Amino acid sequence: MPLSFEFTARKLVYGGEALGHYQGRVVLVPRALPGERLEVEEALTAKGVIHARPLRILEAAPERVEPPCPYFGRCGGCQYQHLRPELQSAAKRETLRETLRRIGHIGTATWDAEIPVHAAHPWNYRNQAQLKVALQPDGKVRLGFFEAESHRLVPIDACLILSPRLNAILADVRGADWSKRLAGVAPFSEIELLADDRDEEVSITLRGSFDRARAFDDQGWSGLAEECLRLLPGVTSVAIERGRAFRVFGKPALSYAVGDFRYQVSHGSFFQVSRFLLPELVTAATSGGVDAAPANRDALALDLFAGVGLFTLPLARGFGQVIAVESNPRSAADLAANAQAHG
Repeated sequence: MPLSFEFTARKLVYGGEALGHYQGRVVLVPRALPGERLEVEEALTAKGVIHARPLRILEAAPERVEPPCPYFGRCGGCQYQHLRPELQSAAKRETLRETLRRIGHIGTATWDAEIPVHAAHPWNYRNQAQLKVALQPDGKVRLGFFEAESHRLVPIDACLILSPRLNAILADVRGADWSKRLAGVAPFSEIELLADDRDEEVSITLRGSFDRARAFDDQGWSGLAEECLRLLPGVTSVAIERGRAFRVFGKPALSYAVGDFRYQVSHGSFFQVSRFLLPELVTAATSGGVDAAPANRDALALDLFAGVGLFTLPLARGFGQVIAVESNPRSAADLAANAQAHG
């Protein structure tokens, strides 16, 4: 029988869990806040650390709020909705500071600069989603996200942090008609969505395992891609990915504008998800280097894990040479295309 005990949360750590101790051992509990007392139950002990699940709150922190999402606590996507939105960024800043000190050995004696907080509207901010797909015994398809630390699906109707366009597509594809369409071409396990900067155009990637009994150009898959383009509002590009096989229908890539630059983002390329903060992120990441570069532009900048060139292009305005490093072949191809398009 699992061990239950009283737990006092001391601080938040990376991933949103609260850290405390029980009988001299470290305990990590999700959905708890510093200063709270809870009754918890041991879920797993690994490397001497007790991972516990909360059973009931004995004494709540004043910062606690009722999570607005009905799936919070089951869905593994969000970790901080029980904390007031204006305090979430501050909590993450302190977690970063502690991580730098504990892992990077960067303390106040080495670096004591203020870590600025960048925050935007807390809802509908994501321009991307990776919806998991599961075929149920009744033959219907369910869409949603995995539980935390699990491959169990949590079916969802809508997600409060996805953009309106992505939620509209989710509402369509979880309907009965689309359930039949998706079930007819199973197996596939994920639907990845990316919306552009205007939240108007969307690219969809359908990922699944390779079925040797069915040719890649089987009309079930091709027909599904064409129906996505024809019936789902805003969808302009669809990719079918089955094992190593890959095929794109409609536009080859999405176009995403950030500031003065427009980026080509293909299926499978990495791109930042926080659509409200993207211009501010680019400025924060590049302005210091550009401002400090010599006036004669005789300087070199390195952009590691460059993706499609989100920082590379702005850096090129202030440096004589920018070397961008990216290992993902699709991202690297977009990076080259974006660099060429902007001279």
